[in-house]
Amino acid sequence: MTRFFSVCLMIFLWSSLALPAQAEQFPFGQCHIEKMPVQRIYATLKLDFETDSAFAAREWVAYVCVPPVLCGQKDISVTLSAPGAKTSCATISEHSLLQRKLIAVRTYGDGGFEQKLPLEAHFWGTLFRRRLLPGSGGEVEKPSGAEWRNCLAESETIDFKSFDFQSFLDRQGLRLRTGERDIDFAFRVFEKIRQIYSYKFQSGQDRRVSALCHVGETDCGGLSFLFVGALRANDIPARPLVGRWAKSDNAQDDAAGYGQCHVKSEFYAADIGWVPVEMSGAVSHKDGKALNFFGVDNGDFLTLHQGTDLVIDSLFFGPKTIYVLQEFALWVTGTGSYSQRSRVLRWTVVSDAIGSGLAGP
Repeated sequence: MTRFFSVCLMIFLWSSLALPAQAEQFPFGQCHIEKMPVQRIYATLKLDFETDSAFAAREWVAYVCVPPVLCGQKDISVTLSAPGAKTSCATISEHSLLQRKLIAVRTYGDGGFEQKLPLEAHFWGTLFRRRLLPGSGGEVEKPSGAEWRNCLAESETIDFKSFDFQSFLDRQGLRLRTGERDIDFAFRVFEKIRQIYSYKFQSGQDRRVSALCHVGETDCGGLSFLFVGALRANDIPARPLVGRWAKSDNAQDDAAGYGQCHVKSEFYAADIGWVPVEMSGAVSHKDGKALNFFGVDNGDFLTLHQGTDLVIDSLFFGPKTIYVLQEFALWVTGTGSYSQRSRVLRWTVVSDAIGSGLAGP
């Protein structure tokens, strides 16, 4: 009898250790978003691009995003130029359902620009700190009809209607329950992804949610797309926020200048408004409190565009789909054998507290 009891005790202890950590429960009943402006930023994105001497450019075209006005950022302006070159600029819309705004610059490949093109984009904006807090109060910023439709739509990357992703939602129990509030469900999705995924950046990874649901690791973009896809599949408006941290890159960042690129997300909760979510931070810091990453925006990130899969007219090669655009989209046509010789991209940010007088263009 004693031996039987010991064996049972060992099995119980092993089973207890094998169980995943208990998910946190969303602690708030009624809640609201507290928002306040915290800093005004001036950011510069510079690219020095050069082709091999065997190629002679005839014409260049480049695009950069016009950052949208969102709950977390306002008073936005942007300029784009190719210093030293004769250019024509225009503000256009890309060709996807979302019709996000871009600035385009075109220049001919003469006068010293046969093999090289310098580009500069300058961004100004006011960033807001947001906090999800218990109790009533705060302004509820409701989405427009177009925003609502866009934040429920399927895209090439967020293909949540696919059989694979729908099966994933069923396996993980990620279906909105009868009487469950949207914010409680969103927190449940957040906690599930936090439990079963690890953070890993893989260049060239297939970040369609139909592919990511078969792996256990991905990066900030993939984690945000999974979160957004799960909410959209349950008719809760949600959107990825694609951009860069509001701080300069440095010598330790990679040579391509990607050091401050990031993807976050937000979803719309009834009677609360847009709730920010930092999915990759939650996955990378599993020992931290969930509410450090759910309902928190420190006002230190510039969203360059929301959503995925921009469709851009390359002019020379037809429409091209780019799943995220955190720098320049650049195409060139010319004669000779094309190959890239060098490419240097840098991101610098100057910021100051609200009221300090940092001006716009």
